[in-house]
Amino acid sequence: MGMMLRGLEDFDGAIEAFRKAAQMNPRHAESRFQLGALFLQEKKDVKGAITTWENYLQVSPKSERASWVKAEIERLKMRKEVKE
Repeated sequence: MGMMLRGLEDFDGAIEAFRKAAQMNPRHAESRFQLGALFLQEKKDVKGAITTWENYLQVSPKSERASWVKAEIERLKMRKEVKE
């Protein structure tokens, strides 16, 4: 549902759908990954992306995407520090 709403550019609806999926299944890593991407790409919310992806890593620390997510978090933190 979240992906469909994101595709329709209903970003707030997509956020709600991804959050609901994560709430319904606390081990659902994909909803967290996609939510982080949405925060970063569509909402331009770096802090939201970092927080969401840190949660993703708690749920799925050894996933195929984990190393990419860790690197992206570090890159975003460095970018954020530069702006502050």
